[in-house]
Amino acid sequence: MPVAPHAWAAGTSVALTRSAWFSTSISDQAGAPPGTLPVELPDSTGVPKGDDVVAFTEDQSGNSSKETLLFFTLPKATASSTITEFTVTATLDPAPTAPQAAAAKAPVMACLPTRDWPAGEAQDSSQQPTVDCSSGVGGVWHGSTVSFAIPKLAQSWVDDANLGVALVNDPKNKTLPFQAVFKGGKAIHATLAFQASPSKPSHPSHHHTTPPQSGSHHQANGGGGGGGGSGGGGSFSAPTPTVNLPSGGATTVNTSPESKSPVVAASGSAAQPRNAALGGTGKASTLPSAGFWTVAAALLILLVGAGAALSPRNAVAPTRASRSRLDRLLRDPERLASLTARSQP
Repeated sequence: MPVAPHAWAAGTSVALTRSAWFSTSISDQAGAPPGTLPVELPDSTGVPKGDDVVAFTEDQSGNSSKETLLFFTLPKATASSTITEFTVTATLDPAPTAPQAAAAKAPVMACLPTRDWPAGEAQDSSQQPTVDCSSGVGGVWHGSTVSFAIPKLAQSWVDDANLGVALVNDPKNKTLPFQAVFKGGKAIHATLAFQASPSKPSHPSHHHTTPPQSGSHHQANGGGGGGGGSGGGGSFSAPTPTVNLPSGGATTVNTSPESKSPVVAASGSAAQPRNAALGGTGKASTLPSAGFWTVAAALLILLVGAGAALSPRNAVAPTRASRSRLDRLLRDPERLASLTARSQP
C-alpha cells in the first residue's frame, strides 16, 4: 500500500538564513546618458545598516545598480517533494533616514542567481553573481509591501542547488529610475507549502519454486497453452520431475515449470551416470513400458466384455405370443398324437 504523502499547511514560515546586497557606483554606469539620472537618487552609503535595497539608475541595459540576494534554508522534509507555495514578502523601511526614490510599485523582479555568493552589505558589483530571469517573477505591491510568489524557483532548489533568490530591476524596465530600501533580516518573511512524494510500495517476488498445481494453465511468453489448441481454454498440469538422486553429496534439483527437464548437479564422486541407478549394467531396462501395460489392460477388458455379451444367459427367450402354432403343436405330444390319429383313415 502506498504511504500517504505528507503535506505542509500553507503559510508555514521559513527563516531567512543570510542576505547580501551589491552596488554599482553612479560613475561606473556608463550606459546612462548625461542628464538622465535624477539628482535625488541617493548613493549606496545612504542605506541604513541591516536594510536591503534594489535600485535602477540607467536606461540602456536594464541592469540593476543595486540588487539584493536572499537565502532560505528549506526543511529536510522537502527533499524529493513538490513545492506548491513559496512566497517572499518585503516591506519598505519607513524610517526617514531610508533613502527611497519612486519606491512604491517599483518594478522589482525575483530571479535565480547562477552561483553562490557571500553575505554582506554594500558589496561591489564586480563580486555579485549573474542572475537568470528566464523564469523571473515580478513583485505584487500592496501599499508599502511587495510579495513574490516563486514556487517554481523554490522547486529548483529542491531539484538542483539552492542558491537563493535575487531581487533585481525588471530587465524590461529601462526608463524608470528608482530605489527601494527594504527592512532586512527578520522583517523579510517567506511562507512555504509542499507535497511530499509518496513512497513506492515494495512488491513481493513472484518467482515460483514449485510446479503449478493440477488443472492450472501456465502460459509463457504469450504461448498458446497445451495440446495443439489455438489459444483455447484447455488446461494441463505440469508433470513433477522424477530424479534418481545419487547417494551422498549435495544435489540441486530445478523444478521450475519453465524447465523442460530436471537438472541434477552432484559434487565429487556422488555424481554417477543415470544408468547406474538401473543396476549398474550400463543397459537400459528391458521391462515393458507403462504404455504397453495400459494397452494390454484395455484389450483384456474388451475381451471380457465381449464374452459377457455373447453368454447364453443373455439370449432373449421367445415369448409365448411370439411362438407359431406349429411350434406349440410340436411342443405338445398329446395334441400331436390326437391330431395324428384323426388324420389316419
